[in-house]
Amino acid sequence: MTHNDENNSLDELKSIEIKKAESFSNIITDITDYKDMSQRLSSTFSQKNGKYKSRYRDHVKHKKIFFVLAAIFIILGGVLTFIKKDEYIESSDGKRTVMIYMIGSDLETKYYAATTDIKEMINSNINYEDVNILIYTGGAKKWHTDSIPNNRHALFELNSSGLELIEEYDVSSNMLDPYNLSYLLKYGYENYKTEFYDLILWDHGAGPIYGYGYDEYNVLDSMSLEEVRTALENSPFNGANKLELVGFDACLMSSIEVASVLSDYASYMVASQEVEPGAGWDYSFLSNTNRKMDSIKFGESIINTYESYYEKRKYIKGISLSLLKLNKVENVEKALNNLFSSMDENLVIEFSNVSRSRSSSKSFGRIANEDYYYDLVDLNDLISKLPEKYYDDVNILVAALQDLVIYQKTDLEDTNGVSIYFPYENKKQITAVMDVYKDLNFATSYYNYIGNFASKLTGKKIANWDLSKSKIESLGESEVSISLPIEVIENFSTASYIIFEKTTDGLFIPIFTGTDIKIEGNKLSTTVSRKAILAEDDEGNKLYMTALESEKGNDYVKYHIPALISRFNDETFEVEVQAVFLGFVVDNEHPDGYVATVTPAVVNQNYTYSNYEIDLNEWDSLSLVSYKYNILNDDGKYTKDWEASKEIIGLDITIGNDYKIYLSDLDISRDYYSLFEVKDSQGNIYSSNIVEVNNK
Repeated sequence: MTHNDENNSLDELKSIEIKKAESFSNIITDITDYKDMSQRLSSTFSQKNGKYKSRYRDHVKHKKIFFVLAAIFIILGGVLTFIKKDEYIESSDGKRTVMIYMIGSDLETKYYAATTDIKEMINSNINYEDVNILIYTGGAKKWHTDSIPNNRHALFELNSSGLELIEEYDVSSNMLDPYNLSYLLKYGYENYKTEFYDLILWDHGAGPIYGYGYDEYNVLDSMSLEEVRTALENSPFNGANKLELVGFDACLMSSIEVASVLSDYASYMVASQEVEPGAGWDYSFLSNTNRKMDSIKFGESIINTYESYYEKRKYIKGISLSLLKLNKVENVEKALNNLFSSMDENLVIEFSNVSRSRSSSKSFGRIANEDYYYDLVDLNDLISKLPEKYYDDVNILVAALQDLVIYQKTDLEDTNGVSIYFPYENKKQITAVMDVYKDLNFATSYYNYIGNFASKLTGKKIANWDLSKSKIESLGESEVSISLPIEVIENFSTASYIIFEKTTDGLFIPIFTGTDIKIEGNKLSTTVSRKAILAEDDEGNKLYMTALESEKGNDYVKYHIPALISRFNDETFEVEVQAVFLGFVVDNEHPDGYVATVTPAVVNQNYTYSNYEIDLNEWDSLSLVSYKYNILNDDGKYTKDWEASKEIIGLDITIGNDYKIYLSDLDISRDYYSLFEVKDSQGNIYSSNIVEVNNK
C-alpha cells in the first residue's frame, strides 16, 4: 500500500530538515567539529581524573535492560516465547480485546523500548481468560529480538504461551498508512468476539497538527489526524459499533482536536498533554484487567499505574495522563464556538489582552527553539485568563470541560487534562498549520478566530518601541527594575530578563533567563538571588550554565541545559558525538537542584521528539557548553547587536570524574549585569539597556 500524501500543507511542514542539535536558539548547532571544540575548551579547562559521582546512574530505569540471557528472564518470571500461530481458536464472549499498534521507530532501534514494553506485558500476570491482546509491529530498523522481523510488519497474539506470530507483511507497506491500522482493527473484530475492543497507539506523538507515529523507513511521514480518521472509518468501528477506548502511549496527544476526531469512533480516550517520559506507560495495568472491569475503571487503571511508576522514580518530572469521555466533545466544541465567536467581534480592541492571556497560558512540548514549538496550550488555563467580560461563556466552557475530562493525574502546574492549538510562538509555520487545521473541520468559529488572530499576529507591525531611554537600575537586595512608558505597559505581552557574568576579557556570559517579574504601575522588577546554575569539576573549575526553564510543576522547576556527549567507537575508530539536554530539577527536597535526566537534543524529521533517557555511564566525555558575547561597543556603550558576537566556552569532563551541577547565588567576587526583554502582542522583542547588578 502507498501512503496518502494529498495533504500538501502537512507535507510542507514535514519537509524541513531538522538538524540534530538545533534547539534553544541554535545554542549548539554551530558546533560542527568535536575535535576542534575540544581543543578550544581544553585551552581554558583541563580534563581531570577521579571517581564519577553523578546521581544519574541511580535513576536509570532498569526495566529497560532487555534480553540478556534466557535464564535471567526465567528467574525474573517471564520468558518471551514466539510461536507460529497456525490456527485461531475463537474466544468466548464478555472478554476485552486490546489491540496495540506498535510503531517501533528509533525508540526500539536505539533504546529497546518496544521489546521492553512487550516483556512488561508478559510479566504482568494477565488473565488471558478475560483479555485478548493483539500486537501489530513494524517501523523500526532494528528490533532487539530476532523473533520480531526488522524488515517486515508482523501481527502477534500475546497469550499464556507467549507471543505467537499470526502473519507477516511486506515492510514497503508504511506503518503510517491508515490501511495497516484498519487491517489490525478488522482482524481483531472479525476473529475475537468480545464485548469491548480497545486500541493503543504506541510510538511518538506530535499533537493534532503533526500527528502520530515515526516510521524509520518513512522518516518524513506521520499519520495525520485525517489519516487516523480514515483508518477508523475503514474499520468495523465506524458507526454505532465503537471502540471502547483509544489510548496514545505517545507524546502530546491529549488535545480537544484529537478527541473530536476520535469521538465518532470510540467512547473513551487516554492520552498525555505533555511529552511523555521516555519509558512511556507501565503495562502492569494489564494485570488488573478482567471481564468485570468497566471502561472507566480500565482507563483509570492505565493512569494510576503510570502515576505510580513515576512516583517511585521521583527524579522523573512532567507527567500528565487524562481520561476523556468522548461523547462530551460535542458540548465542548459548541461552548468553544460560542466563546470565540463573541471574542472575534472585539478582536481589534482586545488583541493585546488576548495575546497576553495566550502568552501566560500553560504550554506543552516546548523542547526545541520556537521554530519547532507545537503551540499547544491547556484549554482550561487559556480561557481562565481571558478578559473578564467573557466569563459567562468561559464558565459554560469550563463546565463542559469538567464533563469531558473525567480522570487525570499530573504533577504539572495549570494542567487540566486537555490541550488546544492556539497560534502564537511558532509564527513561521502559522500559514501551513492553519491549512492543516481547516481540514480537521473542528469548531468553525474557533478556527475563524485563531485565523484572524494569526493575521494580526503576523501582520503589519503595530508597535515600534525604543527602550534605550527607559530607566533601568539596580537596587538593594539584588533587585533590578525598569520603568517603562505607559503605552508599553498597556500593550506588551510578556517580559523576561537575562543575567550576565562579565568575564575578565570584557565579554558577557548569559547565565540565567527568567520570567518571574513583578509589575507595579509602569515598573517591572525582579530579584537576581539564587539565579545561577554552576557546573564545577573536581579541581574547582566552574562554568555558569546557559540554562533555560522548560517546565514548572506543582512543587518543582525544571531547566534544560544543552550539552554534548561523546565516545570512541572501537569498531569504526571514530568519535561518536550526540547533542543532549540535561534535565536539571530544583524542588523542595533538592533546593540546590540535581541532574535528573539526560535526553537527546533531537527533533525527528516529522516533528516528533525522542525523550528517552541516556545513561551517561555508557559514554566517555560530557562537554558542557555556553556562549559569551561582546555587549559593549568600542566606546563602552551598550549595543543591540550583541547576539551576533558569540564565542563558545565550556567545561569538558571525562565520565568517571567528580563533578557537580547546582543552583547557586551569584558569586560576590564577580561582576554581573542584567537587562530586560519586553515582547509586544505580536511577539516582537525589545531589549533594554544593560545595568550592573548590585550583589555585593
